[in-house]
Amino acid sequence: TATITLYVQPFKYSLTEEGLSFSGSKQLIEFINFIEEKNGITVEYINDCLRVQGLSTQKSVFFIPIEYVQLENGEYFFSAYAAGENTGESKVSLCNDTPFFGYYFGDAPLEIWENEGNTTSASYEKPKPFNYIYLEIPSNKNVEYNLYLKVYKKEQIKILNKGNVYSNPTLVINGKGDIRVNANGENNFFIRLGMENTITIDTENMEAYNAGGLKNRLVFGDYDDFKILPGVNFINYTGLVDKITIKNYSRWI
Repeated sequence: TATITLYVQPFKYSLTEEGLSFSGSKQLIEFINFIEEKNGITVEYINDCLRVQGLSTQKSVFFIPIEYVQLENGEYFFSAYAAGENTGESKVSLCNDTPFFGYYFGDAPLEIWENEGNTTSASYEKPKPFNYIYLEIPSNKNVEYNLYLKVYKKEQIKILNKGNVYSNPTLVINGKGDIRVNANGENNFFIRLGMENTITIDTENMEAYNAGGLKNRLVFGDYDDFKILPGVNFINYTGLVDKITIKNYSRWI
């Protein structure tokens, strides 16, 4: 009887390669101090969000001024996240002047959902100026939420796997709301981050966590599908992302 001994070369990550951190896409809108009460609803800009509360006696539309911004040629995203108990089927958009004489960002205002995010995109071939946030609240709705908004240009993270085999990296994501992250065009992760502020996704060990413990229930997608291939890779994301850090992105066999 013959005896065969197999020696398997383990996968190796670099011991000297440091994690790479990338700031989230630049926020392109800047709010002006604002507070207005109308039809039982109060809207106030405070602590980097719009505070919306009250009982609407009739349909209410608010035009919230922002610093004039012009979106140049390119693709852009508009993301919204409402943290609160009741959004009352509210809608929000970026607009120029008023929708009666101007235009929205994209095809139509975003619906605002309780403790969920929503994102739309628009592409422009010519410069488009905007100077208001449009907020619509239906009649007879009791609302109370903080609305976080971000307008940003489409960007990609470029990362180099210097090894000779794919890696299963670790991602550290800072932000809020609903976030999507994909590698090389694959729809890999939908992350319901909410107000957790940060989450670590260890694709090698198929775990997600932060200081509060395991957070796998916040992450939707196949951990094993998120691969950094040998050579140049591109990571895309949408949502209210402040920073992404990528570790263990080069691997050898």
